[in-house]
Amino acid sequence: MDQSPPLFGWLFEVVGPGLWVALVAFFTYTCVKRKELTVPTLVFIGGSTMWWQEWYGDWGAYVLYNPHLALIPGYDWPLSGPNKPWAVIPAYGWFYALVYFPVIFLCKKVHERYFSTAPWWIVAVAISLPLFYLWDLLIEGGASVLGIWSYVDFVGPAMESSRGNFPLLYPVITFSVMMTITLLVIAAKTPQGTPLVESWSRVDRLRGPARTIGRIIIWIVTMNLCYMIFIVPTVLIRLAFLPPNILVP
Repeated sequence: MDQSPPLFGWLFEVVGPGLWVALVAFFTYTCVKRKELTVPTLVFIGGSTMWWQEWYGDWGAYVLYNPHLALIPGYDWPLSGPNKPWAVIPAYGWFYALVYFPVIFLCKKVHERYFSTAPWWIVAVAISLPLFYLWDLLIEGGASVLGIWSYVDFVGPAMESSRGNFPLLYPVITFSVMMTITLLVIAAKTPQGTPLVESWSRVDRLRGPARTIGRIIIWIVTMNLCYMIFIVPTVLIRLAFLPPNILVP
């Protein structure tokens, strides 16, 4: 596999972090305007904290980042991918923030207009699952073709090139399922309109700064737990069934 510097690596290492900063500015503006932390802001915060799980998912899925990227030094833990780029950290913020709420909006509109008698979650699953697959194919598949990273081993058919590979079945389908489950969690609300995770955790009963801090914490925990739905099985499946690999040992 070609391990020369990636094509347009600046998209990942410069544009990506810049996009994250722009989203910080946007969400700050919306929160100041509304005088409260909005749910999209909380999901953005929670999504931005999920990056630490990336390296374990990389190991389970045989993902190898290009060694010419700016890598985090001295970070070599068991069952983790060997190359850990700094740009992954902000990527978690923009990757999820740019897709979840447009898809939620689309699901609600389609449900209201065409399938109002059907349960909302069925419509949401039917729409979001293929859209999340296409989103991952666009972002991850595109990055693989550019040589930013590659799945050096895979199960089933894949997009293969000299610079990188992207599997079309596993783990992209299980990843899309995780995103769909997370969407359902994000969109779930009580009859009063309170996010269900805030109601179950009772942070909606808090007041003042305690409520703000509580909401941030519960969304960070929620987003990370949802992501573990994908990461933990990916690691366990490799441990139990898949062969070793010299590039992602």
